[in-house]
Amino acid sequence: MQRSLSLAALVFSLSACTARTGATPTPIPASLEAPSAVASSPTLPQLEAAATQPAPVGEPPASQAAEIPGAEGLILRGVFYPAPGPSAPGVLLLHMYGGSKADWDELAQALQGAGFAALAIDLRGHGETGGAEDWALARQDVAAAYAWLATHEGVDGARVGVVGASIGANLALVQGAEDASVAAIGLLSPGIDYFRVVIDGLIEEYGDRPSFLAASEEDAYSAETVRALAASALAEAELAIYTGAGHGTAMLENEPDLTVRLIAFLARWLIPAN
Repeated sequence: MQRSLSLAALVFSLSACTARTGATPTPIPASLEAPSAVASSPTLPQLEAAATQPAPVGEPPASQAAEIPGAEGLILRGVFYPAPGPSAPGVLLLHMYGGSKADWDELAQALQGAGFAALAIDLRGHGETGGAEDWALARQDVAAAYAWLATHEGVDGARVGVVGASIGANLALVQGAEDASVAAIGLLSPGIDYFRVVIDGLIEEYGDRPSFLAASEEDAYSAETVRALAASALAEAELAIYTGAGHGTAMLENEPDLTVRLIAFLARWLIPAN
């Protein structure tokens, strides 16, 4: 919890400096090889220094179990992280293959500390949701989870984003392309085709909304995918290419910079400037 709140304190400061104004933020170039090349990205000493600072919004509310009706009667099991304040932006979190909602716990707590509500679910065939894997039905499940979050008391349905890892990233882009109310997406290690969840051409259907695209260089398929998505995007596509960071949510553990950059991106687009 302490590390999450410390990250949130740093993110809050960073997002305050980069909060959206009338101008469109400058995208990070596709040639970026390491996060240290970005002036706004904090260094590890800065992250460590932030650990001594309190979170700007205090202790966030306790997380709550969530049960969401999915496709064909399956109940999706999730965890809802309420925002510290009312009418907050929300973020739906979709794990990678073989993962679970627990993979997002630290990021979700950091999101809370930055003023967001978050919902992490176990996809069908995973974790407490159980059932058989079915990636066609999983798309409907994601739409149901998104609707649950967007209409939840305390969440501003006009300011909801979707973040996913690996197959979860593909599902996040599918949701964004099919639902014009999705305000922003964050994709960690997507692939053009995972389990026939094909995202080729979907970034164009997603249109003029912002995206955050991250992968690690040695994860060649994902690195190639995020570069292709960034090249085809019709709006800001912030590209974060790391080295040796791993795949999907593993990158959040191996690169603390990624958590900071991702939340700062979401804050820039989902939290209005004062």
